Parts: sequence; C-alpha cells; structure tokens
Amino acid sequence: YHSQVKGPTYDLRADEVARKRKMLYDEEIVLKKFSGRKLAILKRRHIGDRCDHCWDPNTMTVTSSNCRYCYSTGFKDPYYDPFITYGARLPEQKEVDEIGHDHGNEVDYTKYQILDYPTVTPQDLVVDLESNDRYKVDRIEQTEIRRFTVHQELVTTKLSRTSVEYKYPIQNDLFGLPLSV
Repeated sequence: YHSQVKGPTYDLRADEVARKRKMLYDEEIVLKKFSGRKLAILKRRHIGDRCDHCWDPNTMTVTSSNCRYCYSTGFKDPYYDPFITYGARLPEQKEVDEIGHDHGNEVDYTKYQILDYPTVTPQDLVVDLESNDRYKVDRIEQTEIRRFTVHQELVTTKLSRTSVEYKYPIQNDLFGLPLSV
C-alpha cells in the first residue's frame, strides 16, 4: 500500500497557501525591521537520559527544584540548541496571585508574538538577547488559517534573576549577533 505524498498545507487551496506565505513574509519583515526583538527559544527536552542528581526513578519525579545539573527538567541535557528568531513584545501585564488576606505574589506576564516556526510548547524558555531576560512559556495562542498556524502568541512568565534557568549557559556569540538587519 502507498499513498500520495502530501505537503504540510495539503488541505489549503492554492490561493490560501499564497495568502499564508504573504502574511508570514510581511510579518517577518515587520519583526526584523520595526517591532521585533531578537529572541533565543530553548526547546525543553522530553526524552533522553535522566539526571543522576535529582531524578527519583521510584516516584518518577524531580526531587530538587533548583538542580544545577538539569535545571529542574529531569534530563541530563535539558534543552535543545537555541533557535534564533524575532518576536514582538506586547505590553507587560502584572497580576497578583492572592494566597490569603495579607499575602500576594506579584507575577509579570509578557506576551511575545512570533512566526509559526518553531512550534513552541509550555515549559520552553524564551531568552531576550538584548537584555538576557528569561521567560518560561505558560500558554500558546495560535492564529490559524483553516487549522494551519500562521503565527503564535506566547504568554510567558518572567523568571526572577535568582532562578536556576539563568545559570543555563548560552553561547556568547548569540549575544554578539546584530540586533537589526
């Protein structure tokens, strides 16, 4: 048995494929030249060798939330190589999570709008290469044409400078990349 080879947009008509490509092309120009910031997206691993220091094979959980070897992911090599892209940073939102009557924990939510690739998932890291601010992705909202992604809006939480993720090494040559085209 065999089936016909189908491309990634096989359900779209030719005019819809052309519209999608035009939208992505225009958005890429706007992000590179006007409103975009250079970002490194660190995709979190979900398979691989487990951390020897904090992974408990009996309970199948991470036992340390500040493990300096796996950065609390449970894997020896916690993230894939950074993917460099541009993203538009939307206005920051501050929200207070109330624990009780006297206490409140202020959380900064930041939205980034990026193109359709790479496909970002929750728990991935976004690094703003201009300021070295690091964000953990909480939620992804996608804009689609007939179920095919055109762009993604990432709802992220800014990590505190004491978070273990700031110790994850990023190559110095990434910070030296020109910030504009």
